[in-house]
Amino acid sequence: MILEDLKHKKKGKREQSIYTCLEEIKSSWKGNVGGLIQDWVAIAGEQLALNCTPLNIQNKVLTIGASHPQWRQALQYNRLELIDSFVSKGVPNQQIIMTGHSCGGWLTMMLMSRHPDKVGGGISLMQACYGKISKNFKAKKNYKDQLKEARRKTNQSDSILVAHGKLDGMKVTCAAMSFSFIGGSLSINSGHMFVNGAAYAIENKTPFIVFSASGGARMQESMLALSQMTRTTLAVSELKKNNIPYIVVLTHPTSGAVTASFASLGDIAIGEPGATVGFAGARVIKDTVRETLPKSFQETEWHLELMI
Repeated sequence: MILEDLKHKKKGKREQSIYTCLEEIKSSWKGNVGGLIQDWVAIAGEQLALNCTPLNIQNKVLTIGASHPQWRQALQYNRLELIDSFVSKGVPNQQIIMTGHSCGGWLTMMLMSRHPDKVGGGISLMQACYGKISKNFKAKKNYKDQLKEARRKTNQSDSILVAHGKLDGMKVTCAAMSFSFIGGSLSINSGHMFVNGAAYAIENKTPFIVFSASGGARMQESMLALSQMTRTTLAVSELKKNNIPYIVVLTHPTSGAVTASFASLGDIAIGEPGATVGFAGARVIKDTVRETLPKSFQETEWHLELMI
């Protein structure tokens, strides 16, 4: 979608590949990236140019800065489309190197194992690789049984409920996450419900209010659950493009993939007092940095103090 506009046109010349264009532009910059920034919309397309900025180009590597981690995530989870687009525009597969960190590291390993001919190589950085993974691990219940039990206990089809109605006489569309449903985890189905809620808000021109409560992506659905970070982020982008107010109410707890996607993108963010909001848990961070963390670490008041 984004890459369809990755074209560079010159008057009187045929359309060229972005790889060739970057080399030509680089030679005309004389080391000054400002020249590329001036032509960036024409090269990358309006949507990408609004959210990403070229920072540097060196040894045929273009470094682009994203306005928000969600745009970086969106690019990560559309790697195959990105690769195919670059190849179709003249970039050899062997000159494309795939890299990833943490969740992106798992994605790199998966894509390279399934599509070894797509790229010239890959680098995967994951802390999990340093430890032993028990071959004897078994879940106490299979996923189908977990879903059945969660649906029976909560009387919900998944971890998100979407509704529309009136708030003080104003029409609104709301999405509320339930931590009681498998830890409020983000699944394919719940991602689909979020996207549909955003689409309804756009169609009916109502504010979209989201109440977040989640432990992150649903591990049982693996990369398909993680890909919902991209889907929900793009849905929020559509809200902003259509000038639809997007309000997020951060309730306890909000973490993982939900924090790293739609929960951090609100035009207005409201934090529940004492709610834990973060990406990785405090115990994981403490073990990583090997420092004593503040008692109120990751609570909404702690975030507020950092901002003031």
